[in-house]
Amino acid sequence: MSLTSLDIVFVLIVLVLGAGVALYAGYLLGTARNKQHYAERLRLEKEASEQRLLELQAQQREALHEARDETARFRAAMERDNTERRVELQRQERRLQQREESLERKIDALDQRERKLSARERAVEQRAGRGQTRATQRA
Repeated sequence: MSLTSLDIVFVLIVLVLGAGVALYAGYLLGTARNKQHYAERLRLEKEASEQRLLELQAQQREALHEARDETARFRAAMERDNTERRVELQRQERRLQQREESLERKIDALDQRERKLSARERAVEQRAGRGQTRATQRA
């Protein structure tokens, strides 16, 4: 069995075509695996991104909840402070009003004493004046 040059060429052509088909099949298989690999990677990255987004949204909700709680605590503290200040101001106003009333009573009492003294002085002057007119009438 001797191979002729035509047989050798035919065998070489079959080998080259087989190698070409094998290379093309390898290329298609590699491309398909790459697509599958990158699709899987993309899916995993997308899932990781969605998970991270969900975590960030949960953190954002928690931060918003904490901010609302803090705002409510701050508002309550401010209202307590305002109430305490209002009560203190009312107490000071009552004290001031009582002092004013006390001073007014003292001023009224002093005015009354002054009127009594003025009336006594006039009475004393009138008596002294009558005494002088009587003395001048006698003389």
